[in-house]
Parts: sequence; C-alpha cells; structure tokens
Amino acid sequence: MQGVIFKGESVSICDLCKNDEELQVSHIIPNTFFKRMKKHSNQSIQLDMQPESQVEYTQESWSEKLLCRNCEQLINEFDSYVGAFTYNPRRVNVTSNKTNKDFRLFSNVDYKKLRLFQLSLIYRASLAQGKAYQHISLSETHMEQIRDSLLRKEPFSDQFLGCQMKLIWNPEKNSPFKGYVAVPIPEANKNNLVVYFIFGNFSWEFYLPKFSFKQKRDSFYVRDNGILKVPIIPFYQYPPIIKGCLTMFKKHEQGLYKFEYNKPIKQD
Repeated sequence: MQGVIFKGESVSICDLCKNDEELQVSHIIPNTFFKRMKKHSNQSIQLDMQPESQVEYTQESWSEKLLCRNCEQLINEFDSYVGAFTYNPRRVNVTSNKTNKDFRLFSNVDYKKLRLFQLSLIYRASLAQGKAYQHISLSETHMEQIRDSLLRKEPFSDQFLGCQMKLIWNPEKNSPFKGYVAVPIPEANKNNLVVYFIFGNFSWEFYLPKFSFKQKRDSFYVRDNGILKVPIIPFYQYPPIIKGCLTMFKKHEQGLYKFEYNKPIKQD
C-alpha cells in the first residue's frame, strides 16, 4: 500500500488512545482461538512463509504489548462477540440458514461489533512488531481512520479496508474445519493487496485499500442490515491453506523442521 508506514515505536504510549499508560499484553488474533486450537492438539505448528525459517512446534499466540488497559477492554467487547459468534452463533442471537450447501446465510448479526472487530484486527496486525505480522503495514491515513472509528465505536464504509469472509469446511466430518490458526498471508494482485487470516473456522480476507468490483458484487461481507452471506469452501480447495501445506512439505524436504511428523492434527 502507498503512504507513510505507521508502526508503534513507544513502549509507554498506547497506540490507540495515545495516552501515556502502562501497556498490556495484546493479542492480535484473540487468544480464545489459540485456546480452541490447543484443544485439538497439545502443541501447535508454527509455519512462516519466509524461505529460511524453520517449521516448529510452538506455544506462542503471537501477543505483544500494544494497548493500555482501557483500550484492551474496548477491543475485548468486539473480540468477545466474534468469539461467541464463531463458536455458536445462537449465543449472540444470530440465526443461521443452512439450506444452501454452497453458502451459509447469517441473520441478526451485530454489524457494528463484527465490522469493528475486523477493523481492530487489521489495525493491531499493522501495529504489531512480531514475526507473524511483519508483512502487514497500513498507511498512516488508514491507521488514523481506523483509530477514530474504534474510539467512536462507529465503523466506516465496508468498501474501504473491506473484509470478505468464507466458512472453511471439513467435508469428511461435514463440519467446519476446526483447530486451525494461520499466520496472516499477504498477496498482491493487479487491483489491491489481499491479506488472509484464518481462524475460528473462517477466513478473513482484507482487500486493501478497498474492494474491487468483484468483491462488491459477491457481497460476502457483513451488511449494515445484519445480513452476512458466507461461501462454504472445503479446506483442501482454499488457496492459502494449500500454499501453507506446500510450503511446509518443501521445508521438510530441505530439512527446515524441528519435529517428527508422527501426530496427526485432530478434528472433532
């Protein structure tokens, strides 16, 4: 993306409210999704797309000090909503229409909370200094736009910094693909930069700086009327997962791994 790159440099100034406060340990991808993943496997596998990095077991949840306590509580309202929504939509009074095998249609979604969660996710990822998020940097203009939106609890147009969602499916179990959290994967195309997050049974695809005509037409994003239409994608057909698997196998062939492949990933 074009523009001045904004990265938090101070260890005492909260990057959201700009107050001089003690910083708390912040999770960019909410910790609840790492906890769910570890229920399926006692250890998780960390895979970095960099060619020289190794594949290894880890207990990390990619957290670091970013925000003050008050701002953490603000963000936690959105995190908690999404944690409940992805676990069981009925917990937050969301109805789910399962009649179409290709799509899942959610109704009565809290547009503000879901959209503000999405904005906070890409905001925190851009602030973060950790290896998992090192390739994500928004312009100062977009960071300030998100910051103002979060503090006012008022999301801006979905056409800018839009997030398209997909439900990742396990056909063998006839259920969502569980126990998977991926390092965000950026991918440039002719129209924009796409950043793929995968967690909570969904993919979260950010189109930067804005949706193309195709994304607007498909409408796979939360609408301000509380409707969310999500395509269902088998995990073995989803390109970012395929790319991750191919990268892991290639690193294995190169000897860039620190464990034995003797424990399959569990699925409910």
